Amino acid sequence: MISFNKQRSQPRREISAQEQGPPLKILVEDPRGAYHREINVLDINDSGMGVISLQPLKVGQEIIFDTEQDDWDLPNKGVVMWVFRASYGFRVGIKFL
Repeated sequence: MISFNKQRSQPRREISAQEQGPPLKILVEDPRGAYHREINVLDINDSGMGVISLQPLKVGQEIIFDTEQDDWDLPNKGVVMWVFRASYGFRVGIKFL
């Protein structure tokens, strides 16, 4: 897998299989309208996170996190910084706003 650690301002902490809860719900803002998606968090730090999405997201898209979910104490908005296709969906880097 490609490593993005050299480009990050802080190292990210991997989320173990035991820590994985249900998918995180997000609202994706798009010029054609907003739509809902679910993502699974792979790693996280104070400035962003790496996720898996079954549907593609676009670099530059702003997203809103469902902050009603348990244990959410991070920013409620983010922006897609990078995306690449993987065998299991799309690997996505999100920077918190």
